[in-house]
Amino acid sequence: MSAAFLAAPFFKRFALKLGMMPPTQPQTEVTHWAVLIGADFYVKPQDDTLQGAVNDVKAMGAFFTQWPHVKVSMLTTSRPDGEGQDIPPEDPQNQATTENVSALLEEVIRAGSLENVKHVYIHFSGHGKRNNERELCLGLYRPNPSLSPDFTAGMLREAIDKMINQGMEVTLMLDCCFSTGVKRAGHFALGQVRFLEDELDQGEEPKLDTHSPEDISEQLQSASLKVDLFFDARGYTIITACGQDEQTREIKVGNERRGALSHFLLRSLQLLKSEGSQVTLTTLHESLQNQFRSAGLNHVPRRYGSSNICFFESLLSGPDAVFTSVFLDGNTKEHILNAGQAHGVFVGDRYEVTAWGALEDAESGSEEQPDEFVVGTTRSLDSVLKLIGSPTERDPNLRSWKAKPVGFSSRQKITVHITDSIPQADREQLRNNLSGNPVLEISTTEKPLDLATFNVELDDSDTFRVLDGAAEPIPNVPCVKRSAEDYMDSLTRTLEHLARYKFLRGLKNLSPDVEFEKSFSMTCVDESGDDGRYHITDGETWQLNFQNLGDEPLFVHIFNMCSSWSVTDILRDEGEDLDGFEVAPGSKFPLCLEMEIPEQHLPRTEDVLKFIVTSKPTQFPLLSLPEIGDSGTISGSDGFNEFHDFIFSGPGAMRNDRDAKWSTKTFTIVISSREAPSAEE
Repeated sequence: MSAAFLAAPFFKRFALKLGMMPPTQPQTEVTHWAVLIGADFYVKPQDDTLQGAVNDVKAMGAFFTQWPHVKVSMLTTSRPDGEGQDIPPEDPQNQATTENVSALLEEVIRAGSLENVKHVYIHFSGHGKRNNERELCLGLYRPNPSLSPDFTAGMLREAIDKMINQGMEVTLMLDCCFSTGVKRAGHFALGQVRFLEDELDQGEEPKLDTHSPEDISEQLQSASLKVDLFFDARGYTIITACGQDEQTREIKVGNERRGALSHFLLRSLQLLKSEGSQVTLTTLHESLQNQFRSAGLNHVPRRYGSSNICFFESLLSGPDAVFTSVFLDGNTKEHILNAGQAHGVFVGDRYEVTAWGALEDAESGSEEQPDEFVVGTTRSLDSVLKLIGSPTERDPNLRSWKAKPVGFSSRQKITVHITDSIPQADREQLRNNLSGNPVLEISTTEKPLDLATFNVELDDSDTFRVLDGAAEPIPNVPCVKRSAEDYMDSLTRTLEHLARYKFLRGLKNLSPDVEFEKSFSMTCVDESGDDGRYHITDGETWQLNFQNLGDEPLFVHIFNMCSSWSVTDILRDEGEDLDGFEVAPGSKFPLCLEMEIPEQHLPRTEDVLKFIVTSKPTQFPLLSLPEIGDSGTISGSDGFNEFHDFIFSGPGAMRNDRDAKWSTKTFTIVISSREAPSAEE
């Protein structure tokens, strides 16, 4: 065991128990323990750049208040309030230091042997780093760097192994990056990279005069082995914000900064809870990946270790999570939903509200109709509902009801950042051209929005270029010469096309029917990589088996989203019924697709397959897209509005049909040429 870990003082601490149950409730036995660690403040000025890490863990702490059997312990180092302050405002025993983290983990280990705590969740948000021995480390607050040791991955692994030996199941979430192969980027569109560059990365030459090449090689091999052992997480699960050679950043959420993984994790959990879905490691990881890609991030969370351990699985176990209570505020006469921002509620979300006995009444033949409400105001832990239309007849003595989500406002926004390289007149015209699109947000230097999906610049050759969120060129997107007669219309059409493609890629039913989700299964023959994508070689076949487990026919549409920015309906192109491929009850069909790289593409390309399963025959004419630049592209905001209305009104013929059900599943396939390296990216 590390000497630093053994010597860690055992501070007396009080686990944070937000939102305690009322005293009249019997005390609930703790079975889950969430350890939340957030570090915004660091001693070195060049490292003191983060703003969202403490917000990340506080938001997670608020989320866990829904379950009284979850114990929450939080260690944070916040940025000082006043200028010139050089210590965080937290009490020393509550700061995110190596000593405090070590002591807290020892507490958890002891609880595993003495109590019924068998589920542990460790969430770190802050900088990642590598020390001079190239070991992975959590970037904790070190008041005196010369005396405070780094908290290495080896120390964390040792503590987790002890928990596992006590019969505990551990889920580890790391919202940081460990990539020493990248430098901090200063581009306007990027948030702060979550990596600490140590002295060697700052340009200091390594001191090699006392070490032979053999010694250096042995040290590097040892560091590499420790990294491999850490991510070879047998007996526990790790989800990281990105791969070891990638970088992750903070993003802007409202007026706050957040870590990308922490924010999308919380959003995924809130969404899965609202859906009433059974959360598994697979569904959670898929939801995270889809949200990262929909947001335009150029990396996705990675998963390592056990495939059957997930802290949230027993917390979000299915349909029981769907209903939320509503009460009438006697003072304001407002209907209050007992769920707010911490639970993933947004202004514009719609709920059906009925009496608590309505479900049982419905099963016995009652015709009671629910009232429909929309969220008008959200607060931290509750929201104000507004009635839509006229109320139904209800018992005037009732003051409490249950609410079920039936519709969500759009969570997905496509952000276009217009850079200062474009002349003012062109910036204004482009902003006006794009402002009519309901899912587009415009970012400028004067009014910046973080986490841009696309950036638009005018280069030295007087050519407009569309870049990705990391300000890198995008393959297969045409440039637009400013000298062209219709250059602004062409640029607008290009951005409209890209936005529509991105929107389709992130499309999913935000309020699916739980029973409908259980009526079918999709099983891939091959295993996905730790990035959640399927990696195959050019010309090979990817196979998925679809099975109808229900008593009614199902209809399947399959859309292929190519790197040429086109979207094609595979079954329609093969001559199948436009209303979808019908799968009879109890039957299944294998889908075998030969994946190829078009000649003009790079040695490696990525295709996305989106399955839309419906309970009734319907058509999706507006979901197809030609290759970017083709004349078939719908131009102008009217076409995009038609598309947006189509999506949010309900798919095709199922629109306004309350009995119709639909669901989406997405699979990402990386196709490599036979000459390209086979390593997963």
